Amino acid sequence: MRWRRIELNTIARHLSDNLQSRRSYLQAQFPAIWSRMVTSFATYPDDAPPTMWTCYTSSLLLRVHTLRCAIDLSFRNTPVGHESLCLERTLPPIDLFMLTHLHGDHYDAQLIRFIEQRGKTAFLVPSPLVERIRQECDLEKAHIKPISDRETVQIGGLQLRAFRTRHVNIPDSFGYVLDVGQERMVLPGDIRDYATNGLPALERVDCLLFNVWLGRQRALSFDPTWIEAACTFIAHFLPRRVLFSHLYDVSRPPEDAWTFIHAGWLQDRLLTVLPETRCYTPYLGEPVSLSIGRK
Repeated sequence: MRWRRIELNTIARHLSDNLQSRRSYLQAQFPAIWSRMVTSFATYPDDAPPTMWTCYTSSLLLRVHTLRCAIDLSFRNTPVGHESLCLERTLPPIDLFMLTHLHGDHYDAQLIRFIEQRGKTAFLVPSPLVERIRQECDLEKAHIKPISDRETVQIGGLQLRAFRTRHVNIPDSFGYVLDVGQERMVLPGDIRDYATNGLPALERVDCLLFNVWLGRQRALSFDPTWIEAACTFIAHFLPRRVLFSHLYDVSRPPEDAWTFIHAGWLQDRLLTVLPETRCYTPYLGEPVSLSIGRK
């Protein structure tokens, strides 16, 4: 037991040091990372495959040919927060803004109001949240596209299907299935209950974007039970590729902040559960093609 305690203390110290190092790096470099990313997003070739950029822990930008999308884009938990509007002002025009739920790392009313004032953006919002979003963000009703559980909508070259997810005490949390041509991506959003009953039955999934979470206040420990539960959830979709997200939220306490190390634990386990599935953890601002090619 003594050696077990020493091992757990070593893991906790290593994880805490890793998070602190990343916090210092992001506080200094986030504006530069943002600048490079939005330039890449704005100038990416229209004929390129669908491509995603991780802006921060759960914030995404997505290009589907000429369609420019933002998913849960938020500055609220970033190292710079809303200290300066200069970052928002460099954001290229957004055609479609998608929301999964209203936690701070996914929902930023101030940013949404800024995007609304520029005009020409459609906001895809879970139907139960429409009235709250409209009031808090001063959105024109005509700019909101409500979507219900299991509903499918077509926007440009992107087909989206919504499904309700299990987020503790968040009954109106949605995930999305995105179809672009022959490619299919699934964004389950934040999951706190890894039971697979009730999830959409899909014939294939090319890419699964998985928000890492391995138990409340468990980030400074190694817990095989949560790793197994998360991998069972991922395996339900039989994805050809998994992208890990929801990492390095420096606003969180260390016991609730997920890192590359946690993503690595999941990847190691998935090598045995789904040996043919490719896993990758994108860096902030890195363009990642969602096309894996077909024979």
